[in-house]
Amino acid sequence: MKFYHGRTPKLAEVQTQKSSPSSRQPVKQVDLKQVLQTLQPPQENFQRQKLNVTQTLLQHVGYNIPIEEALYYQPIHPNSTRIPRVLLLDCSFSMKHKPLTFQDEFDLTLYHDQAIFDFSIKPLSNVKCLGGTTFSEPLKQILKATNAPLHILHISDGEISPKDRLEATETINQLEKLNGSYQLKRV
Repeated sequence: MKFYHGRTPKLAEVQTQKSSPSSRQPVKQVDLKQVLQTLQPPQENFQRQKLNVTQTLLQHVGYNIPIEEALYYQPIHPNSTRIPRVLLLDCSFSMKHKPLTFQDEFDLTLYHDQAIFDFSIKPLSNVKCLGGTTFSEPLKQILKATNAPLHILHISDGEISPKDRLEATETINQLEKLNGSYQLKRV
């Protein structure tokens, strides 16, 4: 290794920081499961009804039934199909100097390097970028924590191994079977 004025070159310093594992502890699966369950919309148990004017008038005029007895209500089944939006943000060392701005609103932000280590319901918070990255492990954590559909936007620089890419693809296919979606945005 060469020394320039008593200091190591920046390239060697960056390489050691990029490949070193992170000292951050991953989020417990139970905590992640609780947070993802709070995102699911509550199911409405009651049925709403709407007056069917055509059927009511047909009964009243056609069969000569009094209007009070001819009232016909049609049930309306509530449709709560809003799927939560999750931002999965890579916080590895290679993302250190990338400016991040978002126009979209997200229900939950998950921060990961080798695994998901933090989450936030508020918009972006300051997180220190260090360690390496993987795509498959955070996606597996999310899939294991919930069986509900999610829209996931993954922000990363996209530098992963082919083996990790294959595992991530398999996990994404399982997520899409649940009617969820996954989008990778490279910065």
